[in-house]
Amino acid sequence: MIIKSFPPLILLLCLIHIVFFDPSFFDLAFIFFIIFNFNQIASFFLEHAKKYSYFFLILFPVLWSISYSLSLKSSLIDVYVILIGIIFSWCAYTQKDQVRKGIDHGGNVVILAILSSVAALLIWPQSLLTIQGGNRINGFYKDPNVFAPVIASYYIWYLLNNKKNQQKLSALGLLLAASRSIFPGLLIVICYLLYKKMIKFYDVITSFIFGIISFSIILLLKNASSFFFSLTERVNLVKSYDSLRFKTWYWGYNKFILSSSISKLFGSGKNIFEVQNQHSAHQTYLKVLIEYGVVGLVLYGTFFVFLLTRKTTVDTRNDLFYIWSKSSILIMMISGLFIDINHWRFFWCLVGFSFSYIFFSKAKE
Repeated sequence: MIIKSFPPLILLLCLIHIVFFDPSFFDLAFIFFIIFNFNQIASFFLEHAKKYSYFFLILFPVLWSISYSLSLKSSLIDVYVILIGIIFSWCAYTQKDQVRKGIDHGGNVVILAILSSVAALLIWPQSLLTIQGGNRINGFYKDPNVFAPVIASYYIWYLLNNKKNQQKLSALGLLLAASRSIFPGLLIVICYLLYKKMIKFYDVITSFIFGIISFSIILLLKNASSFFFSLTERVNLVKSYDSLRFKTWYWGYNKFILSSSISKLFGSGKNIFEVQNQHSAHQTYLKVLIEYGVVGLVLYGTFFVFLLTRKTTVDTRNDLFYIWSKSSILIMMISGLFIDINHWRFFWCLVGFSFSYIFFSKAKE
């Protein structure tokens, strides 16, 4: 039963256990799913993958091998999350209806998480659940910067599907998570969808007005006496943290400039950024450049340009799943300018889902 119902479980794996790579039941189920379906998955890709997509399936692993051999500290997390993308593209092609239902119902998990967090903020003692600096919850999300992209993705989904209540709750969730990195990409995608008349300006405005009012009420009820002090504290914390982030980026730039020609070309090794700097890169493309070199960054960039610009024979203009997946990927790619995105499972699920449209196109030709 677990095998037959697995495509939606892949999504739930990303939604319920979203951050980093802590072990869970869903991870174990995913591994068994790969083992039991490996032959079918391999045969599918050999049959359907076009020649110019093989760099994703072949050159990436070769580059990883080089990088692992150079690294001081290695991890299988990159292989694992990209494997999720590959498996999800197979599921999205072979079991399209089931996966789409899983995506649609998966949004309920996001809404439940937001409502649970609001309830906890209002009910739980301050010692059990705090508001970081006045406007960032700490509790139900291990890392708000990782969960915010999932909320943003489903916010776009609810705008496309004209679901008013979910739009408002998602907007509130974005404000509660308070991840600054998600808003530039979200704004760009919203403007594009408004220009194409795929979503309504009224829905965007009303949802964020609801979010701002609800967010303010929660803060005043929870911490009214020290609200302004907390907000000032948060601003000072952001300034301090951003100063460290800029120093980290400058270190990364110098690291690349002073590295050898071979390191510039193929990278200095997996996880070398964190090992030597002792701080997260908070910049996906700089991290890829240093660890995988110019070759790795070109492969990485080429794949996503190919994925986002690829035209198919499917009528994608009226396919909300297609519009949603591409929009969500673009939001997260822009977020990659300010944070590391490659360990996000949900991101690679979206990549796999979008990649499946290449196979849809192949089947039509």
